[in-house]
Amino acid sequence: LGFSGRARGGSGRGTSGASGAMDFLALLAEEAAGDAGAEDPEDGAAADGASAGAVLAGVVGQVALCEQLRRSPLLELLDVSSNRFSEAGATACLALSKSARRLAHIGKRDTVLDADFVLKRGLPAKFASLRLAIEQVLAARKAGEDR
Repeated sequence: LGFSGRARGGSGRGTSGASGAMDFLALLAEEAAGDAGAEDPEDGAAADGASAGAVLAGVVGQVALCEQLRRSPLLELLDVSSNRFSEAGATACLALSKSARRLAHIGKRDTVLDADFVLKRGLPAKFASLRLAIEQVLAARKAGEDR
């Protein structure tokens, strides 16, 4: 399975973001259950049977999102770029990176997991520590695949 684009529900800001996240999670559950359909241009979802990725913009509830995605055995890509989340959300990303065995990449541009973002805003070192831990998990997984 493969996912790209925005989750159903529009821009993903405010209440529509929660709705979009819930629609995306419902779609993910349908696809994981084997209810693969044709590509739907509205939500940008397509089934290919090999992998799953999520590209989300402005989705609220980073912890809830990561908790739901931890159940996906096919997740290979997660892009949380431009989302605002706290230390709890970053910690949830770390837990997801450890539990989703096929996860190979987390897009994190313009978030607390982006080194430039943390530096520019003078955020605490705990965010750099979480980013490095995620990168270490993903690098170890990639090194294992290269053998």
